[in-house]
Amino acid sequence: MPLRHVDNGRGEWAMVDPDGNAYRDDTPAELKADPKGWWDRLAAADPGAYSNLLARVQLGHWSWYHAHRAEPTEPYAGPVPFCCDSPMWASPRGWACRVTGDLFPYEAAA
Repeated sequence: MPLRHVDNGRGEWAMVDPDGNAYRDDTPAELKADPKGWWDRLAAADPGAYSNLLARVQLGHWSWYHAHRAEPTEPYAGPVPFCCDSPMWASPRGWACRVTGDLFPYEAAA
C-alpha cells in the first residue's frame, strides 16, 4: 500500500494511506458483529489462545489497530541548520529548534 507523509496538525510527521487514514482497524468482522460470541467461540476452540489474547487486551498490550509506517528510506544528506548549539528538527512546517521550539519555514526551491 503506498503511504505518504503529511502534517498531522501538531507539526509532526504522520504516514497516511491513500484514503488519508493514519491508523487501520484490523478487528475481525466476526468480533465486530458479535463480540461476546467471538470470545466464547475462541475460549471453546483454543483456551490457551483465548487466555493469552484476553490477558494482553486487558493489560493494554494488544490492539486491533495499527499505525501506518513507511519503508525505511535514505536519510537526508543535506546540511542541517543549528539553533541553540543543537541540530534542528525537520518538521513538516520547517526546521524547528529543539531547545526553544521556534519554527523556521523551509526556503522555497530556487
